[in-house]
Amino acid sequence: MQENLLDKLSKTVRLSDCENIVKIYKCVHTTNPAGDGIFALTNKRLLFFIDSERKTTYFTEMPIESFSGINYTYGKFFNNSKRIPAIFLMLLGLMFVVFAIFKPFVWVNTLWSGIFYFFSAISFVAGIFFLIKAFTVTFKLEIISAGSYKPFIAFENSLFSKENQTSFVISALPTKQTENMVKELGSLIVDIKKA
Repeated sequence: MQENLLDKLSKTVRLSDCENIVKIYKCVHTTNPAGDGIFALTNKRLLFFIDSERKTTYFTEMPIESFSGINYTYGKFFNNSKRIPAIFLMLLGLMFVVFAIFKPFVWVNTLWSGIFYFFSAISFVAGIFFLIKAFTVTFKLEIISAGSYKPFIAFENSLFSKENQTSFVISALPTKQTENMVKELGSLIVDIKKA
């Protein structure tokens, strides 16, 4: 696999004299453009490119001296923007049940009771669906450059980023190598800077 990544890297970028590859990570699967996000660390630069299934080219680089750190978030979190509609729909479903059972209005007869029960069931099931969907897997990876207010590159598992309006965010999902890259990249770069 490493030889395959080296081959793809050599087709994307030319290394300078005395520049050696230290480590390559296939660390994210991007969704737009669809492909594999690959980080290559050399003794001089941090390179990123997307090996796209649609032959779309995306490449960016950062000198090692500009590297400042990594922000990484991965896990299941409760999404409040989905919880509010869930609670609303469940309460609406309960309200329809109250109308069907207690008939607070004169015009609520057997036909209307059936209609209220029907809408109650639909609202309640939709509310439960939204409540289950409120638990979402969150992924965010940012490579921070020194002296900048925005990340060098950022990845999220969402097409719409509310927190990071100041930088380009690539929609992506983690791979098996993501956590390993997060653990190693900072210390590798510190070692390269010392050398």
